Amino acid sequence: MLFRLSAIASVFSASLAGDLSTADGMYCGSGKYWSSLMFIVNSTDETLIASGIANLPYAAPWYLSNISIHMNELGDEIVIGKAPKTREPHSIGGFGYRVPSWTQVNFDVRTQTISATYKDTEMRCTPDQCPEHLPSPHDDRSSLDGFYCCSSKYWRDFFFRVDAADGTLDISGMATLPNSAPFYLSGIPFSTAKDGTVIELGVNGHQSRALRHTIGGFGYPVPSWTTLPFDANTKTITATYRGEKINCTPEQC
Repeated sequence: MLFRLSAIASVFSASLAGDLSTADGMYCGSGKYWSSLMFIVNSTDETLIASGIANLPYAAPWYLSNISIHMNELGDEIVIGKAPKTREPHSIGGFGYRVPSWTQVNFDVRTQTISATYKDTEMRCTPDQCPEHLPSPHDDRSSLDGFYCCSSKYWRDFFFRVDAADGTLDISGMATLPNSAPFYLSGIPFSTAKDGTVIELGVNGHQSRALRHTIGGFGYPVPSWTTLPFDANTKTITATYRGEKINCTPEQC
């Protein structure tokens, strides 16, 4: 009799193992890097929704949906599958592409053109491509002062704003991807080469800091997990980011 009960218990335990429905629901948490982290498990569709917002000023929320998942055999780990090709990565907020980082850009005083290469595309920005609401092109063609605008395969509404008096440069643009936020970097120090054909961008730590204090962007790289530990007894999903373990539970939502 005891053997039979033991056998039944073993079969019952085995039936629970790998059952994704035990994790159904919404789980929330926060930590050092993320002021809000949320998971929604849907066992019917075998999908996961993940969202979060960085613990930094002006950070935009990121949102990933339709992430394919299944439970491991022990029932203590949610295994994340490959992202579907049709899913838009980072569908809410974010810059879409890595923000440009140049040490120098080229300037043609004759055509009043600032040119720079991003990935495989050369961007040629001129004052006459700027919208009407921006200041008109300057009359002194020997001066760098003013706005230089353009668009490309990767960026739209892209501009350089040169302030020769302060010796600083502003750069802004918006990716040609859905729902992208504009980036804006200001006060970048610059100098020009002796022949005036090259604008050398200074590095004083401002550029790296500026991304954290601008509009849009996720603040930190969006997490990419292959597994998420799950405790069925406490209904807890544990997510690790940069060494920090974030315990997410329904009660915190």
